Amino acid sequence: MRKRIGKTVVAVTLVGSMAVTPVFAAPAKENEKQTKESSVSDLQSELEQVMTKMADLETKLIAKGEEIQKASKELQQAEEKSAKQYEDMKLRIKYMYEAGDTELEKFINAESAGDALNKAEYVQAVYTYDRDKLQEYVDTKKEIENLKTTLEKDKASLEKMNTEPDKAGRRTASTCSCSGGSGKTSGGRKSREDG
Repeated sequence: MRKRIGKTVVAVTLVGSMAVTPVFAAPAKENEKQTKESSVSDLQSELEQVMTKMADLETKLIAKGEEIQKASKELQQAEEKSAKQYEDMKLRIKYMYEAGDTELEKFINAESAGDALNKAEYVQAVYTYDRDKLQEYVDTKKEIENLKTTLEKDKASLEKMNTEPDKAGRRTASTCSCSGGSGKTSGGRKSREDG
């Protein structure tokens, strides 16, 4: 990006120096000289506009890059959270399997009505906890998918933004080399030979 800006600055300097260079033209060629100076002036203003657009685009590229870094970090955190939730769920299932008692057995083996009520409340609390944790896991998986989609879109947008300065730079460079540069120098040489 800096090389392009450097090349653009060099091009502006060359075009500017060509406009300032005195030319000793014959009176008959004065109109041609003014026309070429006018086209050089137009090219200089176009080049300044392109440079301004490139600076704006560079600012946008930096901002987009920061957004991508932030999204990547959020994605990594979400994936770590998902992995931890998955491990916690595996551990919970393993514990339930190893304990062997089903919740129904605990309820049936209650010693009193109060004990049965306490166990029923406990079973309900465990069930609610397990459902909440499962829903958190599902939500985290959805968040990961959304973050991946956002990250891919941001990267595509960044790629698109990266190609825009190339197009603008090539268009301006070809315009400068075709019309402004060659006409000015050949006119200056002819007039010096005449003079």
